Amino acid sequence: MDSNLTKRISERIPSNIKVRFSCGDTEYSGTAANLSKSGVFINIKEMFFPFASHFEIFILLKEEVFKIHARVKRVMKSTGLYDGIGVELMNPSQNYFEFIDRLRAASINPSEFPLRH
Repeated sequence: MDSNLTKRISERIPSNIKVRFSCGDTEYSGTAANLSKSGVFINIKEMFFPFASHFEIFILLKEEVFKIHARVKRVMKSTGLYDGIGVELMNPSQNYFEFIDRLRAASINPSEFPLRH
């Protein structure tokens, strides 16, 4: 198989950033296990179906909150529970792209992205 076909659109960056989203009347909180300019994989404790394929996701940082429209691309199930979701980000802001660039640089050189405690 051609390695270009299996290559992702955007490089994933491991993270532990809090996110929130709601589907219907249910609100979910989780952790972005990884993010990129085009998507996020969210670990959550438990999800309930059926559930909307499009929704707003909130990526929660100390200094900023990104609100981005997302579309479900993948759902993960382990031990009988749905506990992870991969989403495609639809039209993220330029500020989000800049944040990803800073996060990528920090993953290469952590001193460039100090964490607040």
